[in-house]
Amino acid sequence: MMWFSYLFFGIMKQRGQFLMVTALFDPDEKTGVHPRTVVLQGAAGIGKTTLARKVMLDWAEGNLFQDRFHYVFYISCREMNQLVKREISLADLIANDWPGLEVPITEIMSRPEQLLFIVDGLDELKFPCDEHRYDLCRDWRRQWPVHILLSSLLRKVMLPEASLLITARFTALGKFSSLLETPRHVEILGFSEEERKEYFCRFFRDEDLAQRAFSLIEDNEILFTMCFVPLVSWIVCTCLKQQMERGQDLSQVSQTATALYICYLSNLFTPGERICSNQTLRGLCQLAAEGIWGRKILFDEEDLRRHGLQVTDVSAFLDMYIFQKDSGCENYYSFIHLSFQEFFAAVFYALWGEKVGSKSPVAAHAGVKGVLEECQETDSSFVTLTVHFLFGFLRAETARKLEEIFSCQMSQEIKLELLQWVHSEIERCQKSSLPGQVLELMAFLYEAQDEEFLTMAMHHFQEITLNIRTKIQFLILAFCLKHGHEVCRIHLDIKGWEEMHCHLSAFTWRELFSVVSRNQNLRELDLSSSHLGDSSMMILCSELRNPDCTLQKLRSVLVSCLNILFFQLFVASTQKLTMLDNCHLTAACCQDLSYALESNRHLENLNLSVNSLGDDGMKLLCKALGNQDCSLQELRMFWCDLTDTCCKDLSSTLIQNQNLLHLDLAANALKDDGMKLLCEALKHPYCQLQNLVLWKCDLTSVSCEYLSFALISNRSLTHLDLSGNSLGNDGIKFLCEALGNQCCRINSLMLRSCGLTVSGCQDLSTALKRNRSVTHLNLADNALGNHGVTLLCEALGYPDCHLKELKLQCCYFSEACCWDLSMALKSNQNLTHLNLGGNTLGNDGVKLLCEAFRDPSCRLQEIKGALKSSIIWGSNTGMFVEKTGDGILTHLHSLGYDLNCDRDASRVSNMVSRHFSLPQSFTAALGIKAVFFFIFLNQ
Repeated sequence: MMWFSYLFFGIMKQRGQFLMVTALFDPDEKTGVHPRTVVLQGAAGIGKTTLARKVMLDWAEGNLFQDRFHYVFYISCREMNQLVKREISLADLIANDWPGLEVPITEIMSRPEQLLFIVDGLDELKFPCDEHRYDLCRDWRRQWPVHILLSSLLRKVMLPEASLLITARFTALGKFSSLLETPRHVEILGFSEEERKEYFCRFFRDEDLAQRAFSLIEDNEILFTMCFVPLVSWIVCTCLKQQMERGQDLSQVSQTATALYICYLSNLFTPGERICSNQTLRGLCQLAAEGIWGRKILFDEEDLRRHGLQVTDVSAFLDMYIFQKDSGCENYYSFIHLSFQEFFAAVFYALWGEKVGSKSPVAAHAGVKGVLEECQETDSSFVTLTVHFLFGFLRAETARKLEEIFSCQMSQEIKLELLQWVHSEIERCQKSSLPGQVLELMAFLYEAQDEEFLTMAMHHFQEITLNIRTKIQFLILAFCLKHGHEVCRIHLDIKGWEEMHCHLSAFTWRELFSVVSRNQNLRELDLSSSHLGDSSMMILCSELRNPDCTLQKLRSVLVSCLNILFFQLFVASTQKLTMLDNCHLTAACCQDLSYALESNRHLENLNLSVNSLGDDGMKLLCKALGNQDCSLQELRMFWCDLTDTCCKDLSSTLIQNQNLLHLDLAANALKDDGMKLLCEALKHPYCQLQNLVLWKCDLTSVSCEYLSFALISNRSLTHLDLSGNSLGNDGIKFLCEALGNQCCRINSLMLRSCGLTVSGCQDLSTALKRNRSVTHLNLADNALGNHGVTLLCEALGYPDCHLKELKLQCCYFSEACCWDLSMALKSNQNLTHLNLGGNTLGNDGVKLLCEAFRDPSCRLQEIKGALKSSIIWGSNTGMFVEKTGDGILTHLHSLGYDLNCDRDASRVSNMVSRHFSLPQSFTAALGIKAVFFFIFLNQ
């Protein structure tokens, strides 16, 4: 009984949300627009074709889409391949399958918005459908080459109002996605765990046998996960049933797709009971290989004869469920599933690929090397699974069975060819940052199940960045990382399937996290935005306590997309941290983390941001931080539900801990009472803190009074971020008292959105005139106005002002203060970076700034936000043209830039090289013939 007899329909997934078949063409939740193109995507054997046919059947029986579609037509891409040399009209195509003699074609085409075309197997097309749009057709009556006709329909040139339901493998989406007009992508999920159990019960019928088989597979996590694909479930059940009937050991059902197919075939081709000759099997494999290269899935009798296959051979293949007769094309055959064709093609290349004669139909693509080279191409989906199987043949037991079945020795050169190819692919992926291809490579390596081979292959990975979205991806990653002894940095985003940590065993999590103790070269682990939870965090902590763990940086977080954006907008970069931010952690995991911090002498950076740790969690962490063996230097706890209650413990910790240098407590409601306690620590001579982030901590001017005394006493704190707190001018006044004191060591002060106005600018200006330490000042999002900026310009003109970077975005000033700003820029010898974004400077204001920027005495290297512009250096026009977002056109040539002057040429060259981080030698070498784009952006 065939695998697709038991498919369960109804549930799919779009953008992480479950979707019923009935809702495929429902309007988008955000835009309210009905999709005209829906792509059903999924793995090989997941049931795409069966689902497409079921949709057609349900519509015909009046159970689906009755109000939306009056006519539904099924187009098989396999059949389209057979018509590739013919010309045909869409009307002819419809008439061919019309049940009656008279086709009401005019009536059908009169309401195109009520038509649905089901295009099944887009990945199986021989032709690319990438013709120029001018070559496409609109007339459904006129005959066209098949590839033009189908391309016109897919790309909405013909019948743009009609709807399309397309099925395709994941691997083909890159090739066709650009051709489809605003498609809705829907993933077919396959069997849930309950549906897998139901499938086993239906297959075996006998409840005891079904339970015995299911229990065995359920204990095999890899194989059980693979069974979400209905075809795999059918093969597993078939193999188990055959082994039961022969009294064989059921535990030998394997963990890889390759071994599973081998198991299936070994039950068909039992030594001593051979139905087919070796020559016949070779012909079968060669037929499969030729089909893969020719994108051919249907084979006629001439194809079979050409490969030495007789009618009796075909009958045997039909009986063994290797072949099937095509229902739509008479005297045509295909493999029972495309994956079987890909498997037999891999067998051909593994056993006979190097021995093919020049007259063979596959001679042009002979050898494993040819297959691997093709796999590197963009449009390589048709050989991907074949390569997958080739890696699977590397496993010694699998290779032995393969050689037994086909009575042929596998070449020993294959392993070396595959290893060399993997090394080149890893190098390519590392250079181009291709996480999707890294994951595919790991899937190949997992399939090999050869530890020696895997260790040699993983040796070339130094950094791994992956998005893990499925359970099978997680299992593959865990397996491969065990052999990656040279990996220094790992960045993982594990989410999108909330049921994961409910269905993954503790053993599997331990397999993944054991990398921190097994790999002596691993220095950084970033799990930010991963869905970990407390139980998996406990396992990670146990590995961190391992004396062999040399990890230095760890980070972890879990928030919604909106919160992540919020986080990125306001929180400093955390590129060099151990990342556990946004990981669904609570106080429950802090005890284990505390133990880990006490015993681990290598961990220096820890990011626990956006986890609900609370005051209880902070208290447990403080216990570890106060331990003299704790080596942590940087701790980030942005948005961790902390309050002033934890600040007493934290204050004591900051006095005891001599290693902690950076502390981020942003977005926690510490309030003034909490700040008072923290300032007690800051005033203590043992406190070594250098960087303190208190963004949006519900602080007021009262906190600034406490801080003022602390900043005068403290000798280590150099960076202070108070952004997002309602400090007001009174608070700024307290801070300025500290800044004006020569004992204050602050050099970076962030006061973004603190309620500062012109009154506060007077105090700031006075403090900056005396202060020699502050080099970075952020006053963005404060209503300073023109007078406030003018007051700041007075300070900028003072020789004792050492400010290097000043941010004044959205400070409500205009061109009225640009003359003062221009004068300050000319006289200031320290300021190199200035951000003026979000202010209305106008043409005259920009002109004044450009004059200052051009002045030889101006040390400014970068202006952001003054204007969004491109300075174009024309090789013949001899002038600069500035284009602003307001459409202003100003000829900078009138400001004195001379294209024939080497000094001016060098100045612009240096500006471009700085802005785009290009070597000056590169931009200088381009000379006057170059076109430079110097872009001033709002931050």
